[in-house]
Amino acid sequence: MQNDSVINFVQNIKIDIKRNSVSPLLLPLYGARGCVHPDVLYFPEGERGYRFWLYYTPYPPQDKEFPVLVRSNDGINFTDRLVDNPLLMPSRWGWDSEYLADQDVIRIAPDRWIMYYAGNHKIQQIGAAISSDGIEWKKIRANPIISKKMWEKYTGLKLAKNIRCPAAIWDSVNKKVYLYFTARHDGIEEVFMGVSYDGINFKINPEAALKVGGHGDFDAGAIHHVDVVQYKDFAVLIYVGSPKCYSSEAPYALGMAISSDKVKWHKISQNPFLRPVKEYEANRLYRATLCAYGDSARLYYSVNDSTAGISNISLATIRFY
Repeated sequence: MQNDSVINFVQNIKIDIKRNSVSPLLLPLYGARGCVHPDVLYFPEGERGYRFWLYYTPYPPQDKEFPVLVRSNDGINFTDRLVDNPLLMPSRWGWDSEYLADQDVIRIAPDRWIMYYAGNHKIQQIGAAISSDGIEWKKIRANPIISKKMWEKYTGLKLAKNIRCPAAIWDSVNKKVYLYFTARHDGIEEVFMGVSYDGINFKINPEAALKVGGHGDFDAGAIHHVDVVQYKDFAVLIYVGSPKCYSSEAPYALGMAISSDKVKWHKISQNPFLRPVKEYEANRLYRATLCAYGDSARLYYSVNDSTAGISNISLATIRFY
């Protein structure tokens, strides 16, 4: 799909979204009071006996916030059978010694899986872990792979708070990993992008890949908790938008952008395409993940409103027209 075609597509796209009646999903919490940060890998023919692999983090509290995995064949009823959760734990000291959030998993070969995550110690930075089966993971020695110092060097900007929310996509044709993440600077939070041939050593583009909206837009202050997937012949980036940067009072809704080359992104005119229903989603939709399923797509999205005491993962169906 050429860039002009993408712009025309974005201007005319219509999205029909329907929340699933089983929401929120019943998932293991491992001692936490809720769960967030869903990331789904869908294998139509199955992988080790399961078609849906759902990674997420139990939360709150923060001392339970580590990546876990459950699997399913219908995408609704999940099990942690034969999985030793949590998949990763904080280091004893150093940059990721507090909690591990925002995990995102890609498979670039049958025996090569990569998990990106936000490690925290005073600030968040991005690390990686590798696996041969998607179940047993080991952090790499070169962590963090996206650090405060590295980001500031490439962009020339001053980091205000946190490099977080990694989301990766594997370009199997050009053999490259595109890694998207967010950084807060100058009173806003935006999406940046790095490119790598091995999934570990990245070159960061100096310009933001997706910028905040204009005054009065739902995403005027911050774009964060992104996910990126290939859907048919275009890439889709799902994000959380907020009119204020890093504010617990601001409403969070979901936005979408589309790209033909994974570099130039165009927000759809229907944004925000999903707003919270206050009766059971309070005021803050959170990290969401999309996967193709038949002639539609499934959206697994989280809700994270600590004031209302709601943290869970729900399911919706999306159709593009």
